[in-house]
Amino acid sequence: MKTLSTTHPEIAPVVAQAGEGRVFSVPDQEVRFILSNAQTGHTALAHFSIAPNGGVPLHTHAHEHETWIVTKGVFRFQVGFAEYVVGSGAVVFGPQGIPHSFQNVGQETGEFYLLLSSDNFEQFFGAFVAQPGPGAMAEFGITLLEEGQSA
Repeated sequence: MKTLSTTHPEIAPVVAQAGEGRVFSVPDQEVRFILSNAQTGHTALAHFSIAPNGGVPLHTHAHEHETWIVTKGVFRFQVGFAEYVVGSGAVVFGPQGIPHSFQNVGQETGEFYLLLSSDNFEQFFGAFVAQPGPGAMAEFGITLLEEGQSA
C-alpha cells in the first residue's frame, strides 16, 4: 500500500489568524499576504480588496500560476483570449505565461483570495509599492501587454 509522506523538515505548519499578514496598498486595491512563500516553501496566499472599476491591466507572469477565489462582488477576468464575468464562489485559474487581467465590474468593493505558486510574489509587491512601474515588474518576470496583444 502506498502512503503519502507527511515529512517535510524544511517546511513547518503555519496558522494565520484573521487579520494577520503583511499589507500593501496600491491604487484601488489593498493586498494582504496571509501566507508567504517564505513560510510555505513555494506557495503564497493573499486577500485582495478591489474598489469598483479597480483591477490590473493585461499582463503575464514568467514564473507564477494564479488561482483567484472570488468571495465578494463581481469581477471580469480575461485569461488568454477568453473573458469571464464571475461572482462570489467562482474560482478562476491562470497558468504562468498566459496573458490575464481582472477588473471589479460591480458597484461595491470586491474581494478575492489569490493562491499562487511563487518564490517571491510578496517581495514583488514590496518593490512595486516602493517604486511603481515597469522596472519592478520586469525584475520579477511580469510583462504588461496591450489589449489584444499576445505574450
